[in-house]
Amino acid sequence: EKQLFGGVIKKTAPAVFGLLAALELHPTNNKAGVFAPIGGFRSVGNAFQSLAKDCGVQFQYNKTVTKITKNGVYTIDSSISSTGEKDVEFLPADVIVVNADFPFATRTLLDPKEGDEKNKDNGSSSGSAATTSTTIPIDRYDWDDKFDYSSGVVAFHWSLNKELTGLNTHNVFLCANSREEAEQSWSVLRNDNDGDNNKYGKKKPFNFYVHRASETDPTAAPEGCDAIMILVPCKTLLRNKDLAKLPRKEAIEKYKDQFDDDFISNMRNEVLERLAVVVDKNDDNDDVMKNLRQHILHEVIDTPASYADFYNVGAGVPFGLSHGFGQLSLTRPSAQSKDIENVLFVGASSRPGNGVPLVLLGAKSVAEKALQKLFNDKEEE
Repeated sequence: EKQLFGGVIKKTAPAVFGLLAALELHPTNNKAGVFAPIGGFRSVGNAFQSLAKDCGVQFQYNKTVTKITKNGVYTIDSSISSTGEKDVEFLPADVIVVNADFPFATRTLLDPKEGDEKNKDNGSSSGSAATTSTTIPIDRYDWDDKFDYSSGVVAFHWSLNKELTGLNTHNVFLCANSREEAEQSWSVLRNDNDGDNNKYGKKKPFNFYVHRASETDPTAAPEGCDAIMILVPCKTLLRNKDLAKLPRKEAIEKYKDQFDDDFISNMRNEVLERLAVVVDKNDDNDDVMKNLRQHILHEVIDTPASYADFYNVGAGVPFGLSHGFGQLSLTRPSAQSKDIENVLFVGASSRPGNGVPLVLLGAKSVAEKALQKLFNDKEEE
C-alpha cells in the first residue's frame, strides 16, 4: 500500500514515481534492475578520483571550507584540534562548484555580501593560495529549514561470522498485518507524531530494508562470512537555531542526543526479532537468523546526526530534499546560485534530484556549465 520512492512516501509522491518499481524489477526487462558496482560505491568515487588525477586535478585533504564568496573560499586545517578560531587560508577561484548539501551550504557557507577587498589582500592570481591574519568563525553546522525533507535513516552495518543465505541482495520488511498497521508503520517518519520516538516495534510498527551485497559481490565479505546493511526509515533531525552559534563539533554532539542509546537499542532489538523468522537456505545454518546477535563481529551505526557529521546534509537526511511537486524538476533548487554568479551546486538536493543516476547526471550538467563560465570569462578578457 505504501512505499518509499527516493525518501518520499507513496501517498505524497507524484504518481510517476510508481514507474520506478516496474523499471527496476520487471521480470521481462533484461536491461532493467538494481545494479551495484563490485567493491561497493566507494569504487565509483575512487574511479572518478583516479580519472581526475590523470587529468591533472590537485586534491587538498584535511581542509574544511568555512565560507564561500564570489572571489573564492576560506578553509581551515581540519586536522588541527582547536576550540577557538583558526588561521584561515583563502583560495581564489573563478568558478566554485559546491557539493555540500544545498540547504546546508546556503545557510552555513555562502557569503554573497563579501566584496573584492578580501581577494585584493591575498593576491588575485587564479589557483594561488595565501594565508592571512584574517580570522572567521570556525566551521558550523546548520541548515535552511524552509524546505521539505525526505525521511531520515538509521543504518546498521553488521559484519558476521556466518553466511546469511536466507537473504537476497535486496530485502524489504513491511508491516502489513492490517491496513491500520501498514499506515501506522510510516508514522515514525513524522516529527509531529506522539513524541514517544523510542517505541519502535509492537507499539509502533515500522518498515526496513536489508542489503546483502555478498549475494552478488564476492568482495563484500570473506568466504564463510557476511556483511549486511539495514536501513530503517526514521524522523529527521529537528533544527535548533541556537546550535548554529556553537562550534560544529559541539552542535553535532547536541544533535546526536535526538537519537540516544535507548532509541537505537529498541530499534536494533526489533530488527533482530523480525529477521529471526527468515529461513536460511543452508541446512547447516538452520538457527543462524534466530541467533543473529551472537554472530555479529562488528557493528557500525549511522543516524541522521552522523550523516550530518560526515556529509553536511541538511536535517541529517541522506536522500536530500523530498520530491513533492513543490521540489520536483523546475521547482527544485537550481544548480546556479541565486546569490553568487560563479557558484554552482551539485548533489541530491539540487536539480535534477536524488539517487546516484540523477546526481551523476546533475554533476555532468554542472561540469558543462562550469566550463562554459570559464570560457565566457576568457572571451571577455
